[in-house]
Amino acid sequence: MAGHYMKKDGWWILRHRVRVIEGGNTRSVLRAKRLGLVADFPPKRHRGKDGKDVPNEILRMGSEICAVSVEARTLLTRLGEFVEQVYLPFIAIQRKQSTHKNYRDIWEVHMKARAANVWLRDTQTSDVQRWLNDIEAQARTPAGMPLTHTSLARIKSFLSGAFKHALQAGAMTGVNPATSASVPRGRASIETHVYELRVAQQIIAVLKEPESTIVAVAAYAGLRLGEILGLTWENYSGATLNVTQNAYRGTLVAPKTRASQDDVPVIPALRSKLDLWRLRCGNPTSGMMFPSETGAPLDPSNLDRTIRRELQLTGIPWLRFHAFA
Repeated sequence: MAGHYMKKDGWWILRHRVRVIEGGNTRSVLRAKRLGLVADFPPKRHRGKDGKDVPNEILRMGSEICAVSVEARTLLTRLGEFVEQVYLPFIAIQRKQSTHKNYRDIWEVHMKARAANVWLRDTQTSDVQRWLNDIEAQARTPAGMPLTHTSLARIKSFLSGAFKHALQAGAMTGVNPATSASVPRGRASIETHVYELRVAQQIIAVLKEPESTIVAVAAYAGLRLGEILGLTWENYSGATLNVTQNAYRGTLVAPKTRASQDDVPVIPALRSKLDLWRLRCGNPTSGMMFPSETGAPLDPSNLDRTIRRELQLTGIPWLRFHAFA
């Protein structure tokens, strides 16, 4: 991989061929690399045996680039191909479905158009910072609002994870270019409102079943919606609830955190609701606590719409389940 040296626009340029991966195929392309300013590395006064005036330091830098192994340098890939063919499939296997969906959405909505064709190995911190700044300036939520600082931080986390995996896989060398990038300020997050106990009790009294008991579990036990929809009657002892699974998009998965698997005390008000719901269901001892008609976990979107509709005439705003935290 001997390169060709030339002077252009005041720079010493190395032109050399490398093999790249595009669309799953390997091909050879000609690349150019700036090595230094001609003013900083003046040409030799006397040409060498090759008839060229390239200074020794420029030759040394060029030789290092050309001498890097085939595995580490000549097999290049673009960021888009790495994310879609390597990183997202890895996340699908190693992380929760919700994490995979979130990362896929970040890539498709915010990053693909901006970075898919960038060479992975050439990505620098300045590139990551430019992407984040551009997303802050251009991206909008479905409601037309700029992204919050928290959303921008998640995008940086996605990029950092992708570059970390690329480093671990040997697809790039050096440092993680996302590490030193700063998260833009973004829009301030709206303060999260929490229901007072009095209002939560009003909601429980107004709703039909099973919505009423589901909300009671959220209000009195503090469980997340996915944890509630994943409950079985085996998880209920009469005194505690034991979270062993989480419902996500109709699929049962492991709880979000290890701490979620601890036994949760059941206060008398919640015990009464759960015992009445059990009697209404035919006094089962096993199976899903809140099944759909098919026996699968209830759909969160349908549940949310049902509760919102049932509360419309009461004047109580529906702030969704996070308001019971």
